[in-house]
Amino acid sequence: MGGLRARLRRLERESRGDLIRIPQVDGTVQTFKPSELREAFEAGYRQLCGEDVELYPLNLAAQSSSDAQWRQSAFFGVHVLDGGGDIRDVEDMSEGA
Repeated sequence: MGGLRARLRRLERESRGDLIRIPQVDGTVQTFKPSELREAFEAGYRQLCGEDVELYPLNLAAQSSSDAQWRQSAFFGVHVLDGGGDIRDVEDMSEGA
């Protein structure tokens, strides 16, 4: 019975719309609290800047998402760039560079 209650609570939470849902290629959906977005974004950004940081579960879910928008988001980190390159390898096209 305990598993059924937990599942019902999860379904109730999801029905309220207060969770971030990231579909996975295996057909499952990983859910996260909106409060986790900031930490995950910061981890992805720091990785893009070349820091060796541990990614959050939300970042990892974005990497394995079946939704291209998640895979191409800043939550994905360095792998946003074609070929998994490093942002430091991108040519600076700004004026005066």
